[in-house]
Amino acid sequence: MQLSAEIIANLRIVLKKIAFLEYLKVNELDELIKALDKRPFMPGEVIIKQNTIGETFYILASGSVGVFKEKFLSKKRVATLASNDIFGEMALIDDVKRSATVIGEEAGELYFLPREAFKKILLANPGIGELIRHTADYRKAKNRALDLK
Repeated sequence: MQLSAEIIANLRIVLKKIAFLEYLKVNELDELIKALDKRPFMPGEVIIKQNTIGETFYILASGSVGVFKEKFLSKKRVATLASNDIFGEMALIDDVKRSATVIGEEAGELYFLPREAFKKILLANPGIGELIRHTADYRKAKNRALDLK
């Protein structure tokens, strides 16, 4: 989907609020914007399903989502994410299945990036790659701690 000039301008504002993107050079930011797409989501909508193959990285532009770990027949909230948060990185970094289910709570919009663009644009940048990997490591440690309970 081709983004309009207005959406691109708004996207630049959203992206500037995400701390790790300060490491992008202007040409890398332009490449990222060209690779991103946008879609709305509604409360109750499953955006990511645990144990499925991950092909997409997400930036939450507006609204909120709940992150849930499912184990046996129970579901436990592990996080609530809101505007300017990211998710979906863990499965893309390690090429593993999704570790949690992400469900829309407050209607909003997502920007999303396919796996190959994520690796080419974000992980290839040393500063950003390190910060995204750090975020993923923190989330994995949190998940392991929950699994022990």
